[in-house]
Amino acid sequence: MTQALRDSAATLTDPSDRPEGSAAQAAGKPLERVDVSVDASSGHGDVRVTVRNARLTSCVITDSALTLDAEAIGNLVCEAVNAAMVDYEAKTIEAFQAQQGTDMAEVQRQLDAASREAERGMQEYLDQLRALVDKTKTRTSHAPKNS
Repeated sequence: MTQALRDSAATLTDPSDRPEGSAAQAAGKPLERVDVSVDASSGHGDVRVTVRNARLTSCVITDSALTLDAEAIGNLVCEAVNAAMVDYEAKTIEAFQAQQGTDMAEVQRQLDAASREAERGMQEYLDQLRALVDKTKTRTSHAPKNS
């Protein structure tokens, strides 16, 4: 679990620790616990796992995987658990955003607009800088030389 998720979980368990001006307070509603469960498997499905609320709740190893050596089985388990944790974190974040009514498509549109505006502003700045450099070059090339 990432530090951000651990911090979020701590916020959920102790309401007095919620920072003033948090997204939950701004929206006028506290975050509630979310029940998130995900299933994942290793590349060929030799190991299947379930993670629920940041806990590994199920691990199934197929008979064909049991013919592998211990290290290979361990690698398959790690692969499946890591895939489940990535999915779990993403789904947990989605669940918290859904509680707050965060429209991620709108956030992305706003970020895109801000990016375009920043790019336009940077282009104007560079154009002005180029014009200034060109003007300076013109003055320098027509200036009398000191001998």
